[in-house]
Amino acid sequence: MVERRDYVLQVDVTDHNWYSETLYAELSRGTPEQPAQLSVVMSPAKTIRIMAMYDDNQPVTYMGALRSLEDGGFKTTFGLSSEGLATVSRVPIGNALSCIIFAGKRFGYGKFTVILSVDQLVMDREILIVVPKSESSHGQIRVEFTNGGSGGGSSVMIEERFGSIRGGVLYPNRSYWESGKLRLGRQYRVTIVGEKCWRSEWIELLADRVTVLEAELQAAATIHARLVDIEGNPIKGGALHISTRAYLGYYAGNPPIPSVPSGWLSDESGKIIMTGLPPGEIALEVEAWGKKITAVTTDLMSGGELDLGDIVLHDAVGEISISITGGKPDMSYVAYIADPDSVLIHPPVAISGDAATIKRLPLRPYVVVVSLAKGGTVVTQEVVISEGSSSASVQLDVSSVVP
Repeated sequence: MVERRDYVLQVDVTDHNWYSETLYAELSRGTPEQPAQLSVVMSPAKTIRIMAMYDDNQPVTYMGALRSLEDGGFKTTFGLSSEGLATVSRVPIGNALSCIIFAGKRFGYGKFTVILSVDQLVMDREILIVVPKSESSHGQIRVEFTNGGSGGGSSVMIEERFGSIRGGVLYPNRSYWESGKLRLGRQYRVTIVGEKCWRSEWIELLADRVTVLEAELQAAATIHARLVDIEGNPIKGGALHISTRAYLGYYAGNPPIPSVPSGWLSDESGKIIMTGLPPGEIALEVEAWGKKITAVTTDLMSGGELDLGDIVLHDAVGEISISITGGKPDMSYVAYIADPDSVLIHPPVAISGDAATIKRLPLRPYVVVVSLAKGGTVVTQEVVISEGSSSASVQLDVSSVVP
């Protein structure tokens, strides 16, 4: 539907032999002497077949995507069959497209992108895409349960030392669990939480190999605590998490609450109950919005309960001042804080007058991310705030940031 002051023009595309989603129309202003002119631009389209193979002649059985080379144009995703085949209908063939093949969990292989030319798109045969081995290898973890299958109500946490925490699904009555691909050069620890629990030591992975761990699941332990500030006031929305030096993300709420299971957050009275914990010595971190991170180490008994009493959280003192150059007057910019892997962990902060300050941050390394308020490309800069230097300033050139 195209509107222009006192009249309306409706364009209906009924010929589906032509691709219509990339349609755009230009309507000139009409006069009594010269009627309005409508120019409609469309792209020819067809159904194409893609065959994706690894370079060892095994089929890729995950998924892929097609995208136009211009921003905001055509894009679609497709699944690959057990033979590595995909049939994609209504694909515009007037211009070259980017084809991305996602290699799934196959060791040594990652996302692979190739440009499909117009000649390839118009030919009446399958388009063969060979996915080569990645230069950067990965590893994988497999946990085998030695005393029966996994119990119901359990889940998996993968900790990356000095990095993020990720979750995994543990289906009931399974004899094993496997991770996805994990990057090398990092240390990982696997924790099973729930009715039956277990925790591994820190391990390093071998390239393109599965590291097998044996797990004897045990009855879960429970921790009780109360989170308060330095004046004894209860803290709502604080978290206990079974990791050290991990980064929790904050996305919603006022104040924002961390992205952990809701049962591990303190209530209005500051009380928190953490269940499903593995027995043995365990290091916890206590965290709340705008507070310093507090470490707690304790021993847990299989099936036991422990009350940690009041845990006092002090105000965080870290501060990052951000300034931007090269901004466009008609654009609004925002700043984010991310962990060292550039995973966002702080809600956006509006940049006003080419500057913003983010206060009450725990002392640790961060990545500052600046983008448009409406979304777009980003610019980043690493920064460290510590006991010796609790404030830092960064300046970012945003002239390259576009929607």
